[in-house]
Amino acid sequence: MSTTNKRNLCSTMRADKFSNLPPEITVRILENLPLADAVRTSTLSRYWRTKWVHISQLILDHHFFISIVENSSTTNIIEELTNAVNSIFSRLVGPIRKFELYIFSWLEGAELDRWVKFVSGKGVKEFTLIDCRQPGKTLPPSLFSCVGLTQLTLVNCSLHSLPLSFQGFPCLVNFEFLVNRQGSHAEEPVLEDFVSMHCPQLNRLRLIGGWCFGITIHAPKLEDLVLVGVSPYIIFEGVTKIKRLELYLPWVLRMQEIFSSLTFMEKLTLSDLFWMLNGHCEVRPPATLANELVQLAHLELIRLPLNCPFAVSAVLCLFQSSPRLTHLSIRASSCRSCSDKPHKMVEECTFPSIKTVKLSWISGLTTELQFIKFLLATTPMLEVMTIEINEDAKPELLSFVEELKQFPCGCASKNAKILLNLITNKDIVDCQ
Repeated sequence: MSTTNKRNLCSTMRADKFSNLPPEITVRILENLPLADAVRTSTLSRYWRTKWVHISQLILDHHFFISIVENSSTTNIIEELTNAVNSIFSRLVGPIRKFELYIFSWLEGAELDRWVKFVSGKGVKEFTLIDCRQPGKTLPPSLFSCVGLTQLTLVNCSLHSLPLSFQGFPCLVNFEFLVNRQGSHAEEPVLEDFVSMHCPQLNRLRLIGGWCFGITIHAPKLEDLVLVGVSPYIIFEGVTKIKRLELYLPWVLRMQEIFSSLTFMEKLTLSDLFWMLNGHCEVRPPATLANELVQLAHLELIRLPLNCPFAVSAVLCLFQSSPRLTHLSIRASSCRSCSDKPHKMVEECTFPSIKTVKLSWISGLTTELQFIKFLLATTPMLEVMTIEINEDAKPELLSFVEELKQFPCGCASKNAKILLNLITNKDIVDCQ
């Protein structure tokens, strides 16, 4: 067989291989390509000519628009971009499950509203809107007609008002509202109303930004909550089913109030802001919470200054209020305004449920060693303690490590293993 015939046979076999794929697999392949590339497959062969029109997700992100610009042959870029999107919309068939739209500053409100109205009519379920226009630009009114939404993500969008005709998103279970600016006073009551009155099935909520005047959250079915910002004035009402909570807020002084209605949490993550702004406050955290966190099994503490007595007191309060705490993860840091002198720890206490402990970013501080010894002495069911030590730790690092190796003979758990790892500066940067 000649070389040319062999090449033609191989080409035919490859074409047959793809042409025999089930239609849903072909569509799945196309949906994993950038949208511009998926559309370009129509030029490959007769088989691929109309396959892309069946995709159920549209990702009109920044990369999509850049790819159009790079392949543009006209000076009227705005018109070409608009025509490209309109052409894609006009050829699509079937429902649209997922839609992501990056809003450039040049995009006209009427055009934006028309595009959103199109996907609304296609039964869109997952909607992401990234707005790079100036703050204050309103959301497209047609967004509020997407009543079948199950997931909504708004990035840098302004939420100043809701249409009077808006009856809510009865199916919405996941809402993310992310802004890299200071939230305005006018947005807060609208956000409260949106979450509390218009999303009855809300299960997961992420609020990332800053609101200084306070927000009340009323979401009876909420189980997963992430709050990132600068305001300590968010209030919970009727929120009792939260299982996973991440707080990146300065809330130490309100521990009793905050956790009193969140007693069924299973996983809790707290960041440095939780104690950083309260380190020199005269009011100390309580020894225990009024209501125990009876289901808390996983506790993650990010950038915990173990040389700060105030922060350690807050942590011990959580330990003693969590009878089922099993897994503990601490990323340590140091507080420059606090000395590295040993401080008083809680006496005669045990944490019988803790089985695994991970301590990272350990730099060899005296207070870090004190805390590690304390944990080893108070965790009779401990199985593994992993300690990651910074490579540029203090000169006393070697004696620190040697002492750790010798200490397990006094450990409360007879089966505990201590694993020591050295982490590089590159590992720390990657983790950040």
